[in-house]
This record gives sequence, C-alpha cells and structure tokens, in this order.
Amino acid sequence: MTLPGAFLSLLIAVVGALLVGPLLDTGPRAVIDQALFSAVLIAAVVSVRRQRGQLIAAAAGALAAVGLGWAALVTGDDTIVLAWLLLTVLFLGFVIVSLLGVVFRTRRVVTDTVLGAICIYFLIGYAWGHGFAIIELRRPASFGGLDEAVEPGRLHALIYYSLGTLTTLSAGDIVPLTPPVRTLSVIEAATGQLYLTVLIARLVGLQIAESSER
Repeated sequence: MTLPGAFLSLLIAVVGALLVGPLLDTGPRAVIDQALFSAVLIAAVVSVRRQRGQLIAAAAGALAAVGLGWAALVTGDDTIVLAWLLLTVLFLGFVIVSLLGVVFRTRRVVTDTVLGAICIYFLIGYAWGHGFAIIELRRPASFGGLDEAVEPGRLHALIYYSLGTLTTLSAGDIVPLTPPVRTLSVIEAATGQLYLTVLIARLVGLQIAESSER
C-alpha cells in the first residue's frame, strides 16, 4: 500500500522540478533547483510501499542523498559531487523498483495506478540523467552541446537529454560523443519503449479482466 495521494505528490514534485528550474536563468538558480530536487527525493520516500524495511531504507537513502547534494553544492568538490550522483542513482533505482512492484501487482486500473506509472517513467529519466552526469564528470566532453558544468542544481541539460532519449524525441542539440554514452543512450531508448509496451499491455489486460467480471 501507499499513502493516499502519494503518487500525485511525487508527480507534482517531479514536474515542478522539471519546469521551474530551467526558467531560473539568474539569481540563486542552483539553490532553488536543488531545493526542488530535494522535494522530489522526499516525495519519493512517501510514495514507497508502507513496509517498515522499505520505508527505513528509502528514508535513509533520501536523507543521505539530500545531505550530500547540499554539501556538493556548497563545496563544489568533485569527489562529493560524484558521491552524490552515485547515491542518487542508487536511491532512484530503489524507488523505481519499489514502485514497479506496486504498479504491476495492482489488480485494478485506478487513478493511482496511472499516476504511479507516470512517476516511474519520469524517475527512469532522472536516474539515467544522473548516470550520464557521472560519466561526464569522470570523462569530460563525453557529450557535445552541454552549457554547464556537472554539479547540483545544474543538470537540466543532461536530464533533458535523458528524457528526450527515453521518449526517442531528442532534439539533437546535445549529442553523445564517446562509445560508452552512445551505447547507454541506445539502451535507455530501448528501456523507455519496452517499459511503455509492457505497461500498456498490463493496463489493457487488467481493464479487460475487470470488464469481463462485471
């Protein structure tokens, strides 16, 4: 089970972070953007199933990721930034797996099911975006077209690239330049298409089964 409205809260946090951050060209953009992303992590904790072990693990992971993120923002130290990125990818992966269990175990197609599926899709894009940031941090110039350094509050270009790749709608202004990121980009695109195919099949199957029982 999840808390009522947990998926909606997570979706609002994710969409808010995606929309608000890029609009802040001046001022404390990085601070506000990091605050929005911290809200995403907190909302992700609330969205996981209410099993004690999962909840404790999610809360600990989110707390550590939020703390490292702010430390990386303040210090700008590459080692802290790398640790933050790694922990964030692991935490998002944990949340994605947890939410997949909730969505695909449901027996009825309800609003929460659809919202949870949408949240998973966005979180997959976020996780891949932070994964690409790890590569760019360790091997600079792996991407062409990036206009900012890899650091907290300034990952919109890579998240934009990740979501574009996931949906296979990338505009092409950011391009992978090395074999590893090219290969990973293809895998992400395949992941996005596979997820949508399986999800739609699952939801349609549930809807047909529900209709036949009436």
